[in-house]
Amino acid sequence: VQPGRNARSSVARIYYGHGLQRDPNATDYTQPVALNDDNRAARGFGVAPTGGARNPNRYAADWILLRHVMLMQPPSTAVPDKTAPGGVNANELDSVTQVGMQPAVPDIFRARAATARAASNTIRGNVRPNPASGVIDVAAMDLAKVRAVVLGAEKNAPYDITNGFPVSGETRFDALGRMQDWMRNSLPADSDNGRRMRCEPAPPNLLGIGWANPQDYEKTDQAMLSASNFLARCSEFIVEWSFGQVQSDPGSADVGRVLWYGLQRQVDADGDGASDYLVRPYLDPASPLYLQVGVARNGGAFSWAANRALINARVNGTSVNDPIYSFFGFADPLWTPPTTGSYFNPPQSSLTTDVNRDGQYDPVAGDALLFPDTVPWAWPKMLRITVSIADQEDPNVEQTFQFIFSLPAQNTGSPM
Repeated sequence: VQPGRNARSSVARIYYGHGLQRDPNATDYTQPVALNDDNRAARGFGVAPTGGARNPNRYAADWILLRHVMLMQPPSTAVPDKTAPGGVNANELDSVTQVGMQPAVPDIFRARAATARAASNTIRGNVRPNPASGVIDVAAMDLAKVRAVVLGAEKNAPYDITNGFPVSGETRFDALGRMQDWMRNSLPADSDNGRRMRCEPAPPNLLGIGWANPQDYEKTDQAMLSASNFLARCSEFIVEWSFGQVQSDPGSADVGRVLWYGLQRQVDADGDGASDYLVRPYLDPASPLYLQVGVARNGGAFSWAANRALINARVNGTSVNDPIYSFFGFADPLWTPPTTGSYFNPPQSSLTTDVNRDGQYDPVAGDALLFPDTVPWAWPKMLRITVSIADQEDPNVEQTFQFIFSLPAQNTGSPM
């Protein structure tokens, strides 16, 4: 790496999730890490080994939780300075697949990155890097591009008919469906098909022994496979979220408690040994909708509900919502400015907007003009993280930890 030529950025995509290890006896251990590897060769979680192959991901006590940082930095168009004799070589310049002489993905969205043309004049040659390889930590884009894609500058969803979409009954080509698909497509690997980013407990071949003419950067790639390791032997990683609502229904078993949303599970909230508190998906009708409050153009307060379809995506081909993913984005695509004063709190039967300036109040158009054209997507107020860690000496012994984080009152960053 040339001093002063490292990729730098003030923004990054942070990913937390389990990685998948490779069979240490596999033949790919005798070769350098392939930048375009999508890690399909890794066996899934809990899968029993077959054909003599090992599966280091079979038991939860061996799982590794990752914290992967993907810098976001567009390619520089300026010719960088270089102190070494001979000036700057063409293959050292930034491109969509190389930033600061480091391999980069053209886009954090996998569908867009897969169709981008790989640059041929890079240090690594004509190759399209893949974040699932575990060695890529730079994306040649910025937050403005992320926002443009999610908000609809890219009119096509990341899935098309050649990849099996749409299927019978599929309705995901509306604005909300496209936004949620793009957000899900920003994960570093295709989680829907059970794939994860590659990781290793340690560099498998740090010296490149057995390789033909190993390059220094190829040896460095080995270290990258363990650079994102955050928590070893992490057998459980649960993320739940809350709008800060408290159950007020006296007939509910969780009355008076903060409502947490995520995959359905029971928790012993009072420590009496009995499971008495249910964590529900937000789409559960038993969960009250979250009301957001805004200010109309006449200064009056109004409220609107965060629709369940906004948070939990529909399952492909059905009208059922999927609680596995919870989406939080920029602007609410389900918002339509109301045409009556009933949204106001308290309701207003007479408003004073004179649209056509004829001296009389215009009821329909007048009400619509009082409301903003867009409203923000509802964001959670708290996150709750639950992790379980297996003992290194005795995997049968586990300990669970739980952390609660408060989030900023209003988010202005990228979607999650």
